[in-house]
Amino acid sequence: MRIQNLPDEGDGGAQRRYRTASKQQVGQAGAMLTRAFSEAPKLTPPIPDIPAKKELSRYLFEFELQYGRNYGDIYTTSPSVEGVAYWLP
Repeated sequence: MRIQNLPDEGDGGAQRRYRTASKQQVGQAGAMLTRAFSEAPKLTPPIPDIPAKKELSRYLFEFELQYGRNYGDIYTTSPSVEGVAYWLP
């Protein structure tokens, strides 16, 4: 696992640690994103059925994260994945 120290502009040059997400953390990150965003308006057009939205949105987030792992970068805040960010080329 690669750990990077990136400057935090908010507190006078202190450093925060970001970790490259492992393959096993994709499921954790997908579940975390589902809890945070399954009710978001972005998901209403592709998944209008409310009862199925949480389950299907988890698969959507995991697909996006796996795509990011394959072709971009994914970072997590810690091994327990409280936060995640991914960049695509």
